[in-house]
Amino acid sequence: TQATHTPGPWYYAEWQHAGGTKFYIAQQDGAPFTENFSDAAEVVCGTVSGEKYEVQKANATLIAAAPEMLTALRGAVCALAFAAERDPSFQAQYEQVSAAIEKAVGIV
Repeated sequence: TQATHTPGPWYYAEWQHAGGTKFYIAQQDGAPFTENFSDAAEVVCGTVSGEKYEVQKANATLIAAAPEMLTALRGAVCALAFAAERDPSFQAQYEQVSAAIEKAVGIV
């Protein structure tokens, strides 16, 4: 079965809590409203500071870009399928992008 996710676009935010920072992912203003899913992820990490803060911030930024990346991959896989029909050297990229889409939507 295919996973259903909160519609994008998303953004990440952070707040100071108990001596460190917590991150969360939510829909941007103007995103299609989904009553029960306005937050994509309330907390994507625990309280962090120092070097761990930079890693968790990078993770939150990456997660927030997920809806746009999925849309881009869906467009790319169509172009790669077309290219692979004409030139087999594109087959590996087509398979890689297809696998990434399947992983993102919960097929694998």
